[in-house]
Amino acid sequence: MGELPPGGMEVAVEIGQIAAGAGRIEQRAESLLETLRRLVPFRAAGIFLLGGEQGRLTPVADQGYDDAVRAFITSRANSDEIEMLGFNRASVPLRVQDLPIARERVRGWAEYLSPAGFREGLGVGLLTPRRPASGVAGPEH
Repeated sequence: MGELPPGGMEVAVEIGQIAAGAGRIEQRAESLLETLRRLVPFRAAGIFLLGGEQGRLTPVADQGYDDAVRAFITSRANSDEIEMLGFNRASVPLRVQDLPIARERVRGWAEYLSPAGFREGLGVGLLTPRRPASGVAGPEH
């Protein structure tokens, strides 16, 4: 395992406290994004739940996305891309530059994020033992 950046241990402890704390999930998710921002500066990020009848992402907390990007993120087309890229099966963080296919072939990137000015991004699936629980995405603008 690599070294944590300066302040990384404090952020990790705070994230654990937020996750284990009381309060509504939306409040804790917002706190989590603000805590992560201290370690990984971002202009947009979100925590979304994957599931439900239509298999779409439901926002728990998101910051910095415009309406068009937010609409795509919560669309069935994005859920299909999440499945294609394996975020619903693996919990390893994946940068856009490390996608298993060219970023230009990923509709969400080519049609929404790149035109909105995003240069890079990071996604990770947070999984329960039985099924995907949520996803975190934090493209950098």
